[in-house]
Amino acid sequence: MGQGQRPGAVGVVGSGYGFRGTGFGRALPYPISRIPRPQRAAVLLIVLVVILTISLLGATLVALFFNVITASQVELDRMRALYLAEAGIAKAVEGLRGQAGAQGKFSGQLGGGSFEVQTDLGQSTIVSVGVSNGVRRTVQLKYAAF
Repeated sequence: MGQGQRPGAVGVVGSGYGFRGTGFGRALPYPISRIPRPQRAAVLLIVLVVILTISLLGATLVALFFNVITASQVELDRMRALYLAEAGIAKAVEGLRGQAGAQGKFSGQLGGGSFEVQTDLGQSTIVSVGVSNGVRRTVQLKYAAF
């Protein structure tokens, strides 16, 4: 038995009591088997709660990250749909300038989306609907004369 060790204790030779042969950290001043069971259970419970808390924080951050990505994609589609609707208005104005009295419906595709335009000479309006990935935006132009 080493100097300073009690009978039945497990420890690193010459270092007192603690973990046998690990060489990591400091040795415990008493055998692990001497830690009361309620304290071991409390430590285990605390460790489990800490691990669960860290896991929940990680899952929350991942969900937040994907939520931001989804919101960004929806906003991008909203902007594309608006630009498509404005492109439809520009095409309708160009058509009205080129052909006096042109009226009706037409549609087109541009940049991965589409637009649908309806002109109404009686109401002096042009309505254009742009669509990008299922997101629809409508632009209405009321005109007096060209």
